[in-house]
Amino acid sequence: MLTKQQIQYLFTFCESNGVKYYDVQVELVDHFVNAIETEMRDNTQLTFEKALKKVYRSFGNDGFEPLVNEKEKMAEKQIKRLFWKLFKSHFGWPKILFFLLLATILFTLFSFKIFFVKWFLMVTLLLGSGIILYTPFLEGMISGAGKKFLLVSFLWVPSSIVFLPCLLYLQGLAGTKSFLTHIPPHILIPGISILLSFNLIAICVAWQTFNSIKKNLYQTYPEVFSTAK
Repeated sequence: MLTKQQIQYLFTFCESNGVKYYDVQVELVDHFVNAIETEMRDNTQLTFEKALKKVYRSFGNDGFEPLVNEKEKMAEKQIKRLFWKLFKSHFGWPKILFFLLLATILFTLFSFKIFFVKWFLMVTLLLGSGIILYTPFLEGMISGAGKKFLLVSFLWVPSSIVFLPCLLYLQGLAGTKSFLTHIPPHILIPGISILLSFNLIAICVAWQTFNSIKKNLYQTYPEVFSTAK
């Protein structure tokens, strides 16, 4: 059985060898503890340091780098899946009623006065920009616990998905050369109503994604965040 000091040393060892994410460190330390205890049990003459070197050599010449790269790819896919899962949930019954109500309200407003299109483009652009600005703030807040987490480093994924349509809105706010003056109202009004409704829901989903990740981290690693309070 390894001591607390030896286990803590394993965390330091992982970090000094390029593993900066605490959640990945936890997985590696768990693997090292089991492997080292097995090595020392099979060979009672083997010291902790020698057992550690033996287990580390099993990762190959590149050490932890291939593992970390693979974990990063998995994390990016995971956060994309979470975002789209939450997004699609808004189009099942009865949540889809909110989308239909929102699109209907926007369509009614734009039909009443086309000027409202620019106003809502501005609102959505500001909300999308808020998501972009909130991302590093949330990352800093979570990292304020003294640890870095893999999923947190990919918070830019939902932020970019939300903000991409906003680039189109910038053109819509550009004046006489914008698409607002070139698309017939009978196409523009229903089209922009649906697009803005999708985008506003996507912004809400980005917030849900952030909160889900934050909640999961707080629940999974209470020892980190309880000491940070």
